[in-house]
Amino acid sequence: MRNLNMRRFWSLLKWEITTQRHHLLGFTVGSMIFYLIIGLLIWLLLPSFDPRPMNSILTTMDDSLTSLSIGATVLLPSFLLSRVNKKGILTQYLMLPASRIEKFVARYLMVVVGYMVCWVVGYFVMDVLQYLLTLLIAPDQAVFSAPVVNAAIHGGKFPAWISFLLCLWFWCHSVFLWGGVFFRKHPFIFTSLSFSLISLIVILSVHYLCLAFDVPYASFEQFVFGHAMTNLLLLAFAVFNFIAAYRRFTRIQVTNPQLFNK
Repeated sequence: MRNLNMRRFWSLLKWEITTQRHHLLGFTVGSMIFYLIIGLLIWLLLPSFDPRPMNSILTTMDDSLTSLSIGATVLLPSFLLSRVNKKGILTQYLMLPASRIEKFVARYLMVVVGYMVCWVVGYFVMDVLQYLLTLLIAPDQAVFSAPVVNAAIHGGKFPAWISFLLCLWFWCHSVFLWGGVFFRKHPFIFTSLSFSLISLIVILSVHYLCLAFDVPYASFEQFVFGHAMTNLLLLAFAVFNFIAAYRRFTRIQVTNPQLFNK
């Protein structure tokens, strides 16, 4: 089966959610606990002589969680096959009555979108809990985080090179997706190491090219961030990684003891 049948796809996605509901619930609860710990640490680490109001604490926490959330959306694809990469489970998964493209898209939605939804749900549940807790400790400072986030978004200005950052994020996301399919064992670790090595090579290459051609690094940086060709190249590499990840996924073998999926 090579085609994409929506009815069959939704059945597969429902099966994915049903079989992994305990992992999703555990991730949601874990994210809530993590948020609460981050909030408590920020509150405890504030100097006692400079007690900031609750909305300042929430703004500081939101900044940290926003950075973590962006990082999570980049790293999550490396866990694409983490739950089905064992021999018995992988055999069962590959035997499901669905095409490879349906399985690939279902796994992607489950791992990336599904866990990010749990992350957001955990955040809002934590927000309610912190509001109730603050209501007991300091009623005059009780405030929901959502209005603080909303004010921060509408009050701030997006940088001019936001398009470059979005394209860069998409490319990084695609690299970890490719690594999640390519590496059979410890995909997150090996993808992170490979990504770090590639980044180091690129940075050093740019540095020595600027020195060789006597180009100020600031001028090169401005050219890269502001040039549409850079964005197009990043998008092209990202699309290539998605296609390569899918093609590798369609050729996965059950009996493969090596580091790489063949």
